[in-house]
Amino acid sequence: DLDIKRTMDEVLGYCIEVQKRKTKKTTLTNLDIANTKLKAYIRLAFNLHFLPIKNYEIWSGQVVEIGKMIGGLLKAEQQNDNHRE
Repeated sequence: DLDIKRTMDEVLGYCIEVQKRKTKKTTLTNLDIANTKLKAYIRLAFNLHFLPIKNYEIWSGQVVEIGKMIGGLLKAEQQNDNHRE
């Protein structure tokens, strides 16, 4: 449970950092890694019966959606890099 909170704080920190930085690729990659860790912790909490199925479905769905957003931002950043060259 503490690992989930810590990782959520990490995700929030990277979200703030992405907003503030001019070059975002490294921070977005770190955000993607933190989101993947969060997904793993949520799955582990469910498998160990610490998280009810209803909460698991909601949380895992939200983490997947966040992952899609991060993927879109990474793709856009890559396209920006290609246009700068």
